[in-house]
Amino acid sequence: MKSAWITTIIVLILVVAASGRWLWRRSVEMSATPIPSDTSSGNDQAVFCTQDAKQCPDGSYVGRVPPTCEFEACQAGAPYSCEGGECAPVRALYDTESWQIYRDDNYGFELKYPNDSNLNTLADGITRVALLIEPGTNLISKELQIYATAATSCDRLTTKTTSVVSDTGSKVINGATFSKKVGIEGAMKQIYETTQYTTTHGNSCINLTFTLHFGNLGVYDTEPPTVPFDRTEETWTFSQILATFEFLE
Repeated sequence: MKSAWITTIIVLILVVAASGRWLWRRSVEMSATPIPSDTSSGNDQAVFCTQDAKQCPDGSYVGRVPPTCEFEACQAGAPYSCEGGECAPVRALYDTESWQIYRDDNYGFELKYPNDSNLNTLADGITRVALLIEPGTNLISKELQIYATAATSCDRLTTKTTSVVSDTGSKVINGATFSKKVGIEGAMKQIYETTQYTTTHGNSCINLTFTLHFGNLGVYDTEPPTVPFDRTEETWTFSQILATFEFLE
């Protein structure tokens, strides 16, 4: 009789333990909220993404979405593009189709420049294009200088102007591979900042040097006081000019 009671108690303990374990697992499953999977792929298995968030440029936040768990694209009111979790301003492309064409038949290339620019040929193989700037800032001028020479003199072109700060790799534009160098020089009041792109084609060497000439705020006094120029806006023209470069057939 006594052994029967002991057996009954043991069975009850096992039943209670099993029920408690089942209830615990059920509560864990219910507390985890899965993000629905992408049913368009035919995969019914739920995909769990980490619950971190990324702040967009407009101050809003986006989370990760399945099935890849990449961050959702920022839906900013301003023109922004977000790829790979990084957001950057999107700027409208200029209508370069209507721009003026600079063509050098001797060295076999051409490019386009804005219609409101001022082009001057300084010497054989040297052309200066003065570009329009936004008034009222510390930017004094911006320009493109186009240098062309024989390929044997290419090294001279890459060191002809400002002190070279760094080599910043290469860039391919319409089949032309450019090396890129950035330089800066100037006195206390005025600074010249250059970006040089150099490429070779057959026996020709072409160098495009974009220059920003600006006053050093705090040292360079003006009346009325000026404000810092928008570097992104002012250099956007450089990128668009460079994108029009082509070798002649």
